[in-house]
Amino acid sequence: MKLISRKSERNLINLQMFYMQITITKSLKYFLAGFIEGEGSLTVSIKKNSNARFNYCLDPEFFLYQHQSGLPLLETAQTIFGSGRIYLKSGSKNVFVYAISNRRVIYERVLPFFKEYINPYSCRFTQQYDLYRSEERRVGKECLRLCRS
Repeated sequence: MKLISRKSERNLINLQMFYMQITITKSLKYFLAGFIEGEGSLTVSIKKNSNARFNYCLDPEFFLYQHQSGLPLLETAQTIFGSGRIYLKSGSKNVFVYAISNRRVIYERVLPFFKEYINPYSCRFTQQYDLYRSEERRVGKECLRLCRS
């Protein structure tokens, strides 16, 4: 199964070479913040886990989606956050996903990025950010109460 044409492959290589030469600056981080605003997703899933204190656990994840032609943007995000993986979106031949599911990376790198570069200019992510910053125990109890009702 062929994912991309030769011409697209050459274009991707050219874009990757271009992005490899970019220095990570504050301006680039603001650009990435706008990209995240439009194409990003910060989620918290509630999953059953018999080993967890309340038999449920919170599973935070951060995602960015992009067509194959914008793959270097996902690689730039990966470089800035220093973690995560890029993979082909299930059911799509042309869309890639950059994902961070490591809780520590989300708390230490993604959330501070949101606080500095996204939240002051966005109301969309403010509630999600606040949820992440809440104490896990308090949020866990509330989620448990909601799950049982």
